[in-house]
Amino acid sequence: MTTTAAPLVEQVAPGVLRVSEHAAPPKLERMVHDLAELDGAPQLTAPGNDVARVEQLRALERLKAATAAAQARITSVFEQSQLQRQQDAAHEARDAGLEAKADRLERDLGRGIGDQVALARGTSTSLGARHLSFARAMAC
Repeated sequence: MTTTAAPLVEQVAPGVLRVSEHAAPPKLERMVHDLAELDGAPQLTAPGNDVARVEQLRALERLKAATAAAQARITSVFEQSQLQRQQDAAHEARDAGLEAKADRLERDLGRGIGDQVALARGTSTSLGARHLSFARAMAC
């Protein structure tokens, strides 16, 4: 019996791609699930448990920092990939003799990338642009 993996990206309209729910690595999904269950064990009242809770808080702060760094790296690579796709589309248009379209695509190079970052992160488009700028700064 042969099984095929679900596609990570599917085209929903010309030029519009949707990321599959299967795109998140299973390891990350397990981590999210495990973290969602942390509650500080309120039923444990021994004084030593507060030391453990402080250590959990410290570890969660390190996790937040590592997550932010990973998001910046992924955002930077995503931007480069999107810019390359947009440049390729402009070259294809120019090769097909569609000069006006090629000029428009080149003029709009980079447009919409911050919006996609915002959508992925569940934030406003202005915050998505800020995340994109932060990722650029970290890549330098």
